[in-house]
Amino acid sequence: MSNHIHLIWQIQQGQVRENVQRDFLKYTSQTIKRDLELNHPEEYKYSSAKFYATGEDEFGIITHWMA
Repeated sequence: MSNHIHLIWQIQQGQVRENVQRDFLKYTSQTIKRDLELNHPEEYKYSSAKFYATGEDEFGIITHWMA
């Protein structure tokens, strides 16, 4: 699945887990959002935007087309 990751981490002494997790999630979500804004939606492998832009259905499951 390309929509999540698994991490094994060790919190350094003196750090609070909730704060580290919050900062990590905030940073990564902002970075991913910024990266997605640079890429065309039809370039994302699991997006239906490619089908609507090109008519190409790599997975053979999209059946609705609106011209």
